[in-house]
Amino acid sequence: MFCVWQEYAVLKDIFELAERYHYQVGETIVSAYSNNQALLHITKGTAHVVSPMGAILQEYTEGEIMGVETFLDQSSIGARNDIRAHTPVEILSISRQAVDHLAAHKPLAGARVYRNMCIHCAVKLQMDLLSMRAWQSY
Repeated sequence: MFCVWQEYAVLKDIFELAERYHYQVGETIVSAYSNNQALLHITKGTAHVVSPMGAILQEYTEGEIMGVETFLDQSSIGARNDIRAHTPVEILSISRQAVDHLAAHKPLAGARVYRNMCIHCAVKLQMDLLSMRAWQSY
């Protein structure tokens, strides 16, 4: 049985390796075409994915993780859109090196990070599938 103290220890292991960043309204968090090498966990605020034409394509809020797809696909140069702070934003950034360290030395914490990335991708794929089905029904 996994108790609350074990969960606390796992989260502590993860967040001890994270770096904290702050962004003001309008600041770019991730630039278009960048090769993101970190998982970006929003702990405060709201960020928007903004197209080159200035359209808001997606919103990220507290508790969400950004950059998962680019993090997993190391050959990717990232999306053609910026991610910008819509409100003051606080981010915990967990680098690829930190995730590798967790996987090698703190397996429960490493597994938790990969589990969260899997959940993120599963939800995104489900939403894409639902959108595609809705579009095909017209």
